Amino acid sequence: MNSSSRTSSGTGRSHSDSATVSDAAAVIADTPVVVFSKSYCPYCRQAKATLESLGVHYAVVELDQVEGGRQMQREVAGIVGRSSVPAVFVGGNYVGGANDGGLGGVVPLARAGKLQGMLREAGAL
Repeated sequence: MNSSSRTSSGTGRSHSDSATVSDAAAVIADTPVVVFSKSYCPYCRQAKATLESLGVHYAVVELDQVEGGRQMQREVAGIVGRSSVPAVFVGGNYVGGANDGGLGGVVPLARAGKLQGMLREAGAL
């Protein structure tokens, strides 16, 4: 895999650069925790840092680095109702971005102690 089209940090793991638009729903369904991200986005970094601070095993799809990333972002937007990143899924459920959306966002859910239970249930802790 091409390191310029994927990233890896902490306990996160990258999704292959072969990801295409038809893969977004499958990635969500098959991966306990997945972050659809853009490498330059500060909110994406915040969401990933929060997951890493909890010791979460998660996958990252850097939409600005994978082939078909724009199309995949459109597919994710169709699923969640918005095109902003990050889009974080836990156990197939959209939990939001860093601070909002879905169930409220990764940071607020973690602060409230709610994210940890979801992560355990998904097998990511």
